[in-house]
Amino acid sequence: MKKRMSSEVSPRSSCSHLSLQRQEPLIGSAARVEIWFLLSYRGAMSAKAFEGSNIPSSVKSFFSAQLESIPYSRLLLVKPNSQKDDGAMLDIVIGRELDPFYYSFKLKRYEDVLALDIPMILDSNPRHAYTIGHRPFYVVCTNGNRDPCCAKYGLPAYEALKELASVPIWQGSHVGGHRFAANVLMFPHGIYYGRVMPSDAPALLEAGDRGELRLQNFRGRACHDPVVQAAEALLRQRTGRMDLDAFQVLDNTAIATETSTVRFTGTQDGLIHRIVLKSGVSGEQDFISCRSDKQAPVVHYDLVSYGIEDQT
Repeated sequence: MKKRMSSEVSPRSSCSHLSLQRQEPLIGSAARVEIWFLLSYRGAMSAKAFEGSNIPSSVKSFFSAQLESIPYSRLLLVKPNSQKDDGAMLDIVIGRELDPFYYSFKLKRYEDVLALDIPMILDSNPRHAYTIGHRPFYVVCTNGNRDPCCAKYGLPAYEALKELASVPIWQGSHVGGHRFAANVLMFPHGIYYGRVMPSDAPALLEAGDRGELRLQNFRGRACHDPVVQAAEALLRQRTGRMDLDAFQVLDNTAIATETSTVRFTGTQDGLIHRIVLKSGVSGEQDFISCRSDKQAPVVHYDLVSYGIEDQT
């Protein structure tokens, strides 16, 4: 009797495994976001967490309108650590480069957000000064219904961080970049970290406590576009300066199709640091998700030159 050949195709490796296998760089891979809406939610999260939630339709329409009108804004659902709290919570994070902060609102019910004047709040109206916070906190993407890698790597990272942290650690909906799981966001700075393993938790938290970033897991600062994110990482590699407010972007100039000059001002000494970097793609492509056949090229950023400008 002839042996029957199987028609089954071997499953491909997970998107995060392939990304790591192909040594896809982390830097310059974060989504650009300047304003964050973090809304608490206790229910199960579907692949499209906000749309698939049981949050009232009027509240969904309200936030959809805000996201449509506010450039570089994003909404995340976050799971409260305590199931005993009544009502809901909304944090509005102003994730700017220097002195980021957030407004915290305690809601008796979701519909209470309809009374908030978001443009006035974003205009830093003194009326809401009592709600302002600066204390860091973290959100870990654990939405396995969006991508299996987010649960496989996100949940262990979340547990490790929660066990050690003296600041809030929340589970969240999709933050972007499944293939870099576990993805962790540090607020209010909007720092994207990727490939965070449980063993990274102590160093990640210790860096945050010192007011520093951890370069080994750094994907980028969300308030910048990818080129500036990558330039900041390259600058920190060259200078060894890890304090979160060490530099401020001065300008970003494209000098060729794939080459840019990004200048930063040192916040302590006023020196102007010039990074020239070149972007490129490898011949390989990565699956952007375990549940999609869509592929994206592996993007890398290389340092062309670094210098400090003469200001005399």
